[in-house]
Amino acid sequence: MNPLEHIRDVFDQFAERYAAEYMGKDLHFDTLASFCHQIQNKHANILELACGPGNLSQFILQENPGFRLTGIDISPNMISLARQLVPEAQFIVLDVMQLSSLKKQYDAVVSGFCYPYLDRNQVKQNIKDIGQVLMQHGLFYISTIAGDYSESNIVPSSTGEGKAITMYYYDQAFLEELLIEQSFEILESTYRSREERDGRMAQDIIITARYNGEG
Repeated sequence: MNPLEHIRDVFDQFAERYAAEYMGKDLHFDTLASFCHQIQNKHANILELACGPGNLSQFILQENPGFRLTGIDISPNMISLARQLVPEAQFIVLDVMQLSSLKKQYDAVVSGFCYPYLDRNQVKQNIKDIGQVLMQHGLFYISTIAGDYSESNIVPSSTGEGKAITMYYYDQAFLEELLIEQSFEILESTYRSREERDGRMAQDIIITARYNGEG
């Protein structure tokens, strides 16, 4: 089975439980708010990758109700929850590795905790694909788990019940190098602490970049 198909099945099965765990949880919303305020067009087209049950989508539109937001996720059940939570947005069942099928360009792209589920080759391709769907000078927001890629491992899903997924960790230098290779200008990089459900503290990376390519 394709690893992303396995992730789809896990999140499909436990979508409501995942939503209950993360809805309302502060996933560095202050950095996302700052990102939204940098978008000059108040009616900008925004693309959110791996939108899940719509918690980030809801926050983005609270920051600016004029944004035209499209969220994609590989899990149909997650998309169903997002549509209920944020009916004013558009949500599509779509693998983040199939961005070319959108046939559209966006003013900004948000990738909130999508990369923990993609390996290095997939992240590299995804960043390249984002350059194709972003307008020139479009903005890109990334949040992901910080760490040594060599320590990436199979962990139980947040819902338990024997379902396990591979979580990938990335360091700032690696992500910035990929972005620069694809004509992105790094605007800001920062680390933030976050408490895991078991009480341990995790480090996350948040990167904001501008696309200076031709799209």
